[in-house]
Amino acid sequence: MQPLKKILPNFAKSHGIANQLRIRKVLEVVEKVLIGLWGAERAAYITPLSFVDGCLKLEATSAAAMQQFQVEQTRFINEINRQLGGMYVKKIHIRSKGF
Repeated sequence: MQPLKKILPNFAKSHGIANQLRIRKVLEVVEKVLIGLWGAERAAYITPLSFVDGCLKLEATSAAAMQQFQVEQTRFINEINRQLGGMYVKKIHIRSKGF
């Protein structure tokens, strides 16, 4: 018998969902880092959209939040990668919504 933590990654890989699980994990960590660094109220202005090949796409509903995020972008990338335990996020594209 193998431990569950060895079985699940092999199952995910063999069924083609390992990448989807990795993307979901990255997006969860992004939300956690936003709240941790900015607080829930300010973090609500930034929404993670997607993560593909090291590029994280975000959407901002506030011009001020978008500008502040761009200033602190390196800090966010470093914290996200630290929590993930590797260099997953290499760059971030942030776009505006509704302004």
